[in-house]
Amino acid sequence: MFATASLQLNHDRLPRTDDRIPEIKRTVFVLPEWLTKNKEARVVVLNDVAQRIIDGVRGQHTTYVFTWVDRKSRRHRFARLNNSGWKAGRRRAAARYQEELGRAAPEGFRRVRVHDLKHYVPRLTMSRTVLAC
Repeated sequence: MFATASLQLNHDRLPRTDDRIPEIKRTVFVLPEWLTKNKEARVVVLNDVAQRIIDGVRGQHTTYVFTWVDRKSRRHRFARLNNSGWKAGRRRAAARYQEELGRAAPEGFRRVRVHDLKHYVPRLTMSRTVLAC
């Protein structure tokens, strides 16, 4: 109910900031239809982990949620996720993989994309939930 009202109020707004829904003590992001694959606006309600992350960065920028700091200490929004930081992180993860397991990381591990995690994390969470039962 609350998310629907938020969607109607914000359907044409860029998903730069988040909306708090005090009645459910949650943050929701409203993704406009032009941003989604099926061209339908989507409301994303955050889980506990995501909520803590958002609360940790809230207020660092007046408009954007996820930002980075340049050499002059100015904050900017992330324009894309497949940037040099992500690629450097992949290289460090692959090196640690080899260090700890004594063999080279598989190609898929070395080239993992942010988008791949969208599919992997829910499956991992589901498998842990099933195994815990």
